Amino acid sequence: MREFLKKSRLTIAVFVVLTVSTVFSYIDLTETPTATEQRTAFSDAMKVSQSIELERKPAAIENKKNTVVETQVFCDKAPRARFITVVQPLVMLDLVSCETIKSQRHIWVKNHTNGFKAQIFSLKSNKYRTDFIQLNQGTNRIEIESVLKDGQKRVQSLEIVHGS
Repeated sequence: MREFLKKSRLTIAVFVVLTVSTVFSYIDLTETPTATEQRTAFSDAMKVSQSIELERKPAAIENKKNTVVETQVFCDKAPRARFITVVQPLVMLDLVSCETIKSQRHIWVKNHTNGFKAQIFSLKSNKYRTDFIQLNQGTNRIEIESVLKDGQKRVQSLEIVHGS
């Protein structure tokens, strides 16, 4: 064993030096800032972020609110085709049915201009809302189709003109 230590003394010394230098490289010997220095740095950073927020400008000046279009459907008194003009490219339809619809699954709304099929949500009895329907520039023919409680199939059209 002594003979092994004599022969490998240089190798062991190199490994010890490397181990010690590796351990010291992981230890941070710099001073850590005190709590007051940390608070001061944090408050300075907050002041800078608040001043940046005060200088922010809106990305677009034009007010682009989405429209909710309310309409009655399947009423004998109402005209078959309706025309509505909107500026926004997206609209939601609030549908009030004069007839009793079989179920929420039995009403469909489709924009025949671009092929978009809307998702329907039941609000109350005979009141439904669609998700946002994307409109093309110009006239969009919206078709509302349903199956009534007595099994009749009813279709009504609505034309929405998009553009300024």
